Amino acid sequence: MTPSKAQPGPDEGPGTPGRVGTDTRAGADRPNPRIVLTYLSSTAKAGWQRVRGAVVPNTQAAVFATFSWLICHQLLGAPNPIFAPVATFLCLGFSRNREPRRVLEVGLGATIGVFIGEVLTHAVGFGWWQLLLLLLTTPLLARFLANSDLLTFQTAINAVVVGSMIQLATSSGIDPRAASFGRWTDALIGSGIALVASIILPSSLTSRPRRYTATALGGIADALDAVGHGLEQGEVNRGKAAYAALAVARTQLTDGEAAQRSASDMVQLKPSRRAERADLAELDRMLRLGDRLHGSVFMLTRQAAGMIGESGAYPEVAELTAEAGRTLRSLARQVGRWEKPEGARAQAMALAARLEPDALGESADWRSNALVSLLRSVIVDLLQITGLSVPQARSALPDTGDLDVRSDDAETLPSEESSDLWGTLTFPAIPAEPDPQPRTGPAPAPEPEPDRRRPAGSEQQDGPRPEDGHRPGGIS
Repeated sequence: MTPSKAQPGPDEGPGTPGRVGTDTRAGADRPNPRIVLTYLSSTAKAGWQRVRGAVVPNTQAAVFATFSWLICHQLLGAPNPIFAPVATFLCLGFSRNREPRRVLEVGLGATIGVFIGEVLTHAVGFGWWQLLLLLLTTPLLARFLANSDLLTFQTAINAVVVGSMIQLATSSGIDPRAASFGRWTDALIGSGIALVASIILPSSLTSRPRRYTATALGGIADALDAVGHGLEQGEVNRGKAAYAALAVARTQLTDGEAAQRSASDMVQLKPSRRAERADLAELDRMLRLGDRLHGSVFMLTRQAAGMIGESGAYPEVAELTAEAGRTLRSLARQVGRWEKPEGARAQAMALAARLEPDALGESADWRSNALVSLLRSVIVDLLQITGLSVPQARSALPDTGDLDVRSDDAETLPSEESSDLWGTLTFPAIPAEPDPQPRTGPAPAPEPEPDRRRPAGSEQQDGPRPEDGHRPGGIS
């Protein structure tokens, strides 16, 4: 006889996280309401953050675009200078990070495209072969001028648009030369106004990447909340709702990385903004560590869903997971305000001290201990985001053994070092046994040197101590 495959129980949720919100049980190809609601809620939160960040730059772009139209219409007498506000709005966009080079590329592309479209259409008209000619020549001309996709697209698109407008005017009985020639000057004026605006308007290079980073961390915190609720109530679907929150957080991390790279490029072009290099370097570190944290929480979600389906609720682990979510949300708020996350670090340190391998007692099964082990990885990532190095973060966990952070055998990655901006010399030790007298200050060191940054961590009993000029590394 061929053994029949075990069918999922009535409380088991979707089988894979690949399709957000889809129940993959046999005969049940339908969305899971809880997961869909979580995904929509996380998407709405991220969307609202984008709207809040775009209100001011969008208002600025709209005002300057209107101003460029008034300049062309009132001062230069253009009857309908539509390309002036179009060029201004395209150049300024929705971001505070208005790179002058990008503004020049968009403005130059719009101006060249309008000019070529006007000249060609007035010379030979506009039809299918003229359209083909424009699309064959204008992109190549733009590539000759600069290696810029923005310049190429703007040149080709505006050439086609102005040719179509002239043809429309001709078919309506309007003299195309009287109605259309000179639109390239409108685009040039609009681009010039946008360039001036990008120089005089105040901007914050760190606002966008900081907003994306805080939103991503908040989304991962939502995932931890969902896992905690699933573990507490023994519901697979409630735990798997974390996949929806993680999907949105992944998008925020990707967008944050792009925003951080754009801001870093602008720092190179604006010597006056060099002071923001440290903040941007810290955001780059946070985004890379946030990606690692995302992977750790994904693994926790996957294992928790399987274990809930096998054995039901895990209330003790649920409480620890919920505390991790609250700690991460506190960190997200502090990152959003761009303040040193000492409060979130203290919360994470307190939680780390509770994550012993046998924290749930001898009665706990291997599944509970496995989930606690995954939580330890999550807390190490979280502590690193607050500014600690890998050795410092691992030293916060009980029963990690002696960490030889001075070993030259291990390759140190930049993300495994402590933060140059929010790192700390004063590191509270996690002793192997509880102290009879609570400590009120930093762990004692035999020869404290305040100008050193890195803990040795070679004696777990006494806690990490500063060492001479060595930047330790480690693998979490």
